Amino acid sequence: MAGNRSVYSILITVTLLLTGRATTEPSRTEDCTNGLPASTRRWIARARDAGSYRIPGFPYLRADRFLASFRKEIRDDPAAFGVWLDRLKRLDGTARSYEVRNLPRHFLASLAVPDSSAAIAKTKACTAALSQQDLAKPSQREALVAQVEVPDDYVERNRILGLYPLATLPFSIGVTRWQN
Repeated sequence: MAGNRSVYSILITVTLLLTGRATTEPSRTEDCTNGLPASTRRWIARARDAGSYRIPGFPYLRADRFLASFRKEIRDDPAAFGVWLDRLKRLDGTARSYEVRNLPRHFLASLAVPDSSAAIAKTKACTAALSQQDLAKPSQREALVAQVEVPDDYVERNRILGLYPLATLPFSIGVTRWQN
């Protein structure tokens, strides 16, 4: 039984490596305008968790397919837009809190924050500042609505080669055993 667990652990690790989607995006100092410090944009544009999609041009907001499906309905309703925007911020905050908690301690030190709580607080402050700056004009709000389109994360080559079904095999075996 213990041998089976180590085999499953190895299979799960390999599966996660094959299907993992976390990425690191480059700093975006070129976007820093209107008096906000470059560090505010750089802070927001670091590593990301792939559970949600970071909206191009708005690195402090994230969408999922559900929120993206409302983009036409909220376009002409300021109250609905405000609620929708809050959900985009909340989705980013949740994903970013996972990302920050996964950062190594030495990386937090290089960012001049003592711990993950301070990093999350700084992120919230940067999100508020960038949101206020970026969405001050109707044209910018329209640009946001136009950018909220969540692409699929499938890699066609992996689908053709059958890596996705192979990656789910260890999980389905484990679930079946758990259900039994």
